[in-house]
Parts: sequence; C-alpha cells; structure tokens
Amino acid sequence: MRPRAVIIGLVLAVLLATFGWANDYLLAQARVADHLIPLSVFGLLVMCMLVVNPLLRWLPGQRLDGRDWSVVIGMLLVAAMMPSPGLLWHFTPLVSLPHRYQAANPGWQERDLLSYAPACMLVDIDPDGDGVPDDRIVYGLQQGLRPGERVGVSGVPWGAWDKTLGFWLPLLGLGFTASVCMALVLHPQWAHRERLRYPVAELASELIHGAGERAWPAIFYRREFWFGFVPVMAILLFNGVARWTQMPFSVPLLFDFTAVLQKWPFLNIAPDLALWVLKPRINFIVLGFAFLVSTDVSFSMGISPILFAAVFLLLHSFGLNPRASNVGGLSQNIESFQKMGSYLGLAAIIVYTGRYYYGSVLSRALGVRVGDPVSPAVLWAFRLAVLAAAGMVGVLTAVGLAWPLAVGVVLLSGVIMLCLTRMNAETGMYSFHVWWHAGGFLQAMLGSAALGPHMFAIMAILAAQSTWDPRVKMMPLVANALKIGENGGVRPTRFTWGLLPTVLLCLLLGVLGAIILQYNFGTVSLGWSTAVARAPWDAMMGAWRDFENRPPGAAGVAWSLAEVNRTFLVVGGIGFGLVVVTSALRLRFSWWPLHPVLFLLWGTWPMQVMAGSWMMGWFLKFMMIRVGGGSAFTRFKPMFIGLMAGDFASRILLAVWGMIYYAVTGTHGPVMFDF
Repeated sequence: MRPRAVIIGLVLAVLLATFGWANDYLLAQARVADHLIPLSVFGLLVMCMLVVNPLLRWLPGQRLDGRDWSVVIGMLLVAAMMPSPGLLWHFTPLVSLPHRYQAANPGWQERDLLSYAPACMLVDIDPDGDGVPDDRIVYGLQQGLRPGERVGVSGVPWGAWDKTLGFWLPLLGLGFTASVCMALVLHPQWAHRERLRYPVAELASELIHGAGERAWPAIFYRREFWFGFVPVMAILLFNGVARWTQMPFSVPLLFDFTAVLQKWPFLNIAPDLALWVLKPRINFIVLGFAFLVSTDVSFSMGISPILFAAVFLLLHSFGLNPRASNVGGLSQNIESFQKMGSYLGLAAIIVYTGRYYYGSVLSRALGVRVGDPVSPAVLWAFRLAVLAAAGMVGVLTAVGLAWPLAVGVVLLSGVIMLCLTRMNAETGMYSFHVWWHAGGFLQAMLGSAALGPHMFAIMAILAAQSTWDPRVKMMPLVANALKIGENGGVRPTRFTWGLLPTVLLCLLLGVLGAIILQYNFGTVSLGWSTAVARAPWDAMMGAWRDFENRPPGAAGVAWSLAEVNRTFLVVGGIGFGLVVVTSALRLRFSWWPLHPVLFLLWGTWPMQVMAGSWMMGWFLKFMMIRVGGGSAFTRFKPMFIGLMAGDFASRILLAVWGMIYYAVTGTHGPVMFDF
C-alpha cells in the first residue's frame, strides 16, 4: 500500500464518516450509505475513473493505479458504516427521544419505563443533578440549541453525554473490532477454498482494473460496456430532470399488474402482494448482480415473494397469520421464528462446509499445531476477535445484563452478522432486513416473565441499535474491502491492520460530529428513526402483563419462570431444516433450482422491492447463455457492469446537482431515488 493511497483513503473516509449524516438529514439529498453498495463510494468510484484518473495522468508522479484505488475504495467502504442505518441514522434518536416520548405518554409514566434501562444507555436529561430536566438536551438535538445561531464544540452539553458515550463507544468499538478481525479469518476459506463470487467486490474490481495504465481502466475500452452505460445513464438522468421540472412523462421503470386482484381479490390477504409482487420495478444495479451470480441464486431471489405469498395464503387458510405478534415482545411471531431457525441453519452450513479450516484456526490459535497451516495474521485476528467479543460481554454485564444473556446476545448477534456477510458475498444482495433479534431469540427460549423488565429493556435497546435496521453492517463492508484489495494486489492481512484503526477513528469522529451538527442545525426529519426509538419501549408495554407475574422485587432473571415457546421450537426447527435440506440438495444435484438464501430473505422489504429485477436478470442471463453458449457470459459481462456503472453515474450527478441547488436556493429538491 503506497502512503499516498492510504492518506487519500483516510482523508475521504474521515470526511464521509463525519459529514455524511449532514447530507442525509440536513441537506436531504441522495443518501450517502443506505445499503452495502453506497452511492458515496461507488458513485465516486465511477466518476473518478471517468474524469479524475485521466486528469491525473497529466500531473507527473500523481497517477493512481489499480492498487491505489483498491486501498482508497476499501477505506471508504468501511467508513460508510458510520452515516448509515447501521449507526448514525438511529443512534442519537434511540438514546434521546425516549425521554420525550415518556413525557407525553401517561402509560409510560405510570410504569416509569425508562427507569428499567441503565442510565448510561440513554442520554442524561438532568446532568446537573438538581432534579429539573433540561429540555435543551433532547429538543436541542432536533431544533438546534439556538435556532439560527451556531454553537461551538464547547457549547455542546457534553455533560449529558459523557456516561452515554462512555458506554456506547467502547461497545461499538469492540463490535467493529470483532467484525474486522472475523472478516479476515473468513477470507481464506470463502475467497480461496469455496471461491465465493463477492459480486460487490467484483463490480468495484472490474471498474478499477487497469487504472493508471491508460487514460481509463480496461473495461472502459470495451464497447459492450458503453452499450449498458449510455442507455441507463440517459434514462435515469431524463427521469431525474422530469422529476425536477415536474414533466408529465418519463421513462416507465415500474409495471402495474394489480388488475389481477379484481379477478382474485383473496390475494389481498398476502402482505404487500399488491404493492410489490404485482408492481415489479426495474433496478439496473440488481439486473447487473443477477447476471454476475449463478442462476439458482437469481431465480431464488426473483421467486421469493411469490413463494412467500403462497405460503402466507396457505397458512392463512388454516387460521394462522405468520405476522400476528403476541403481546409486544421482540419479534415474536411465526415469520420471525422461521427466520431465527433459518439463520441458525445457514450458520451451521457455513461451519460445516469450512470445518477443517475453522478447526485448524481454533486449534492453532490455542497453541495446538494440528490441521492445515494458517497465517499467523489470521490467528492473531481470531484471538483479537475473541477478546473483543469477551470485552462486549464484560461491558454488558457491567451495566446489569445477566452474563448468560450477555453471552447469548453477543453470540447471536455474531450469527446474524456472519449470515449477512455470507449472503452478500455469495449472492450480491446488498440490503437486508432480518426480522429477528438476539433478544427475541432469548425471549422465545425463556419467556418475558423470566427475563423481567430490566433485562428486557437492555436487550431491546441493543436490538434497536444493532439489528432493527441492518441494511449496512461492518462485517460485509470489510469482507468486500478485503476482496477488492486482494483483487488489486493488496494483501488482506496487511490491509486489515490498516482498516481497523480507520474504523475506530471514523467511529469516534462520526458520532461526535453528528452530535455537534445536530446541536447546531437540528434535523430536518428523523423519519424511520422515530419508530426505531419507540420500538423497545412499545415492546415493553406489550410484555408488561408477563412482567407482573414475577416475584415482587425480583430484578434479575427469574430462572424458575423460564418457559420455552413451543411454537418457536416447531417453526424455528422447520426454518432450520429448510435451509439445511436445500443446501444439501443444492450440493448434491446440479439441476436443483433453489438456493437456501431464499428462506432468510423472503418476505422482507428489500427482497420485495428487488425481486422483479432479480427475476428479469435471471431470465436475461438464462436466454443469453441458452442462445450464445458458455462464452456468452464473458461476452456480455461488460454490458451488465456498464448498466450498474451508468446507474451510479446518474445518481451521483443528480446528487451533486441537488447539493448545488440547495447551496444556491436554501431549499431541497425532490428525492431522486427511493431505493
């Protein structure tokens, strides 16, 4: 890694982490990082390859080659975690807004819900300790401390935040450390032994390959690339201009088949069927990924909403509603139970297929020289990941979470991160909803009465921050960064030790920067963040009747009241079996059409939005290979890379125009892309 590339990557990463939130919530422009292929990274990459790199050739000694760009993009990727739904979209609302909600909700006040959470998990609204809440602590975040005026760093009420940041920053830092290290541990198995595709990394590497050798990277000299790039960019720019100018027409990218509901109105029972399955939309990024991955993956993604609707209707005919929740709780319904089992099934398959490698890593990390040789850097990464996980358990127990629950929360959250990373590396799916949480699993195993309100509150807040909106997570970002770096000639072991301090620095600056910006400017809209901030406490209200069955004065886990949810055992077992059996059939029979990822993603919002494009991409690839033979993939691959590059180029241009418009007029333009 050349120092110049590291410096450029670090500067851009810090800027993205510190000011990315402002773009999303103050300028209200195209979001910089709302999924695993952030516009701020891939849009910038396309424009740099088109414009910046050719200009650098005229500056002696300033040319950046493919290895340099791999470093820059990898560092930007991990920094994109900070201003994303995975962290800063929800962090300050989650720790501040509950005070406002309790003040306005008599039911919350009667039970004094917030008193059951450790004080350090929420911002302190009485930092002076005089018993008089300071309204500026919460409302200052939303409106600014002095609207129309600016406060310096010293003007921010840090006294209200010191204990809160003292809890969350170490916990998040340890979690990010474990994610970075585990991504390196998994890399040799997934990238070299199982040869996973890493479609996100493949897209970046294709756009970078050959940079610096000529004016543009190699793929820009393929005419097939421009066959995809130019039409897509023209269509999306035209539609953007149409939306800005309120033109009465645009190029349609959504198809409406809801007329079939007039003939079969019973289909309305299935959730979101009319909205998504019968209204497929063209997403050019998804079309590109559908061509890059194997056909069983793209077919499974495309068919998933239809299969989910069929299963939903079947269960409904027997009087069962998969999404009917019990009283409150952390994702306690048939659908969440099925996904809990499916995620555990995928984790079991991951461990089984790599059992020899993982066994070697574990034994050699303990000092026992058995199994295959393992890089010393990988062994140290594994040890550091284990220490970071143990540190997370220590932090959670220090604030009152029973140690068995703390261990369960850390391990189950790790299972979710492992499965999200695997799905992204194998399928290219770049946005996720999981529909379950570690706290929900433990609630299903023990029951709300056994947990009690104190344990319940801690796990609910952790779930809201970590997995309620998991569209962007650290481990998948690092996995792709390592693969991009390796494709560009950077050793993953060396790159990891460069990414880790970058992540921790961006975490610190991102959180502090967001707090300073909010106390200066307030927020335009918190959107979905308000629902995330309410979710833990609404769940507590729903489970309150169970809490009343506990012995008086009991604060910890009442193990004598523990009772496993039998529906969870049955439905979770079915979900586990579906993934294991489908994986076995896929490995045994080459003609098997379904991928097990189907059962982890079906019914989720990102899958419903993208399914139509996955099916279109599958059909296009199937027909091209059927007509053109095996060489068709190589021949048409640049065109589909061009589709995705054209999409990113149009998005970044419209985003820049939106910023210019806001700077000149002080008003926001229309939202260009909903997803």
